[in-house]
Amino acid sequence: RAVDGPPIHPLQVTAGRYIFALVALAPVIAWYRPPLRGAAWGNHMLRVASGWSGVTCLFAAAAYMRLADATAIGFLNPIVAMVLAIPILGETVGRWRWGAAFLAALPAATPLLASAISVPALAGGNPALRNERADSWTIGAVVEPRILPGLSLHADYLDIRIADPIAYLSVTEIASACFDNPDFDLADPARGNGFCAAIGRDADGQVLADAANPAVRTGFINGKSIRFSGIEAGLDYIAQPDQIGLPGSLAVNGTLLYVRRRVENVTGVNPVRIDGQIGDPEFQGQLRLAYAMPRWGGAVQCNYTGEQLFSRYNRGPSPSDARELDKLDDFVTVDANLFVEPAQGWRLNLAVTNLFNRQGQDYFGYLIPASINDALGRRFTLSLTRRL
Repeated sequence: RAVDGPPIHPLQVTAGRYIFALVALAPVIAWYRPPLRGAAWGNHMLRVASGWSGVTCLFAAAAYMRLADATAIGFLNPIVAMVLAIPILGETVGRWRWGAAFLAALPAATPLLASAISVPALAGGNPALRNERADSWTIGAVVEPRILPGLSLHADYLDIRIADPIAYLSVTEIASACFDNPDFDLADPARGNGFCAAIGRDADGQVLADAANPAVRTGFINGKSIRFSGIEAGLDYIAQPDQIGLPGSLAVNGTLLYVRRRVENVTGVNPVRIDGQIGDPEFQGQLRLAYAMPRWGGAVQCNYTGEQLFSRYNRGPSPSDARELDKLDDFVTVDANLFVEPAQGWRLNLAVTNLFNRQGQDYFGYLIPASINDALGRRFTLSLTRRL
């Protein structure tokens, strides 16, 4: 049927198909000028008539029967041609030709309507979500040396296992979790596991193709598990005036997180390590220094982010055939602030975020989109507050 207008006859469709093919081939024929003398014109005309009628019947079938059935029958062409070639052409068909014909017709084994059309999907919430459950254990140590009062060092090893993690799945991930999952009931493929239940089917087992009743419902689900292990270390130091020889006080705080391993297994198919990749660097930390007098003071904070891989797999030196960039470099950003108390109860504060204007990693004059850590760049804030 035309997009906007009356139905088109199958003969019109095939005529348009072959006319456009002739237009495309005409320059090639004019250039090469193949010899036509001695050609078997009778056989050629028979072949043209057979091909034209076959394609016309194919388009007519799509208008008078289910598209899935017409597509399945079309895939059987190699088998039918192989069978007829034996009595009509006297062909000897061996096991290799039978195998090739079977592979060509293999898609007809599952003539799904969804294989030929778009499948509507609906995204939304999930009132059946369960709470995440976590089991964790930690071992740590704290050191406070007597030789330097006010200094405290600590380190903790963390091991966390999360069951039923809440995650969002796309249509592709739902299909993979259904059909590629080792937990699959072969006796009931339509409901092989919990993920398959998210794919709607009709009474004949076909995936629904009704926009009013979407076939796939995406959204948040309870996944299998997430496992994390790493080390978190830190220091705290508060120096009194008599320790530093200055009238004010000095405070130093620092933390460092080392992600040893983070494995996501949301669907039960192909658990993947994501530690060290973009968004989950292996190392990250902060260091803050603050100095305060009775009426003024200031602080500086350094934020460190370690290198981040585009992928833990299929790696290679950059640039390479695998990818032009293999990783993002580590970087440091600096924030600072200065305050003054001009009168009792009043405080004037000047703060600068991203002091050195680090927005992302430069690549031949352009910022790599995945590396952008601060799209706004350096910015200042001036505030005045009063304590009541």
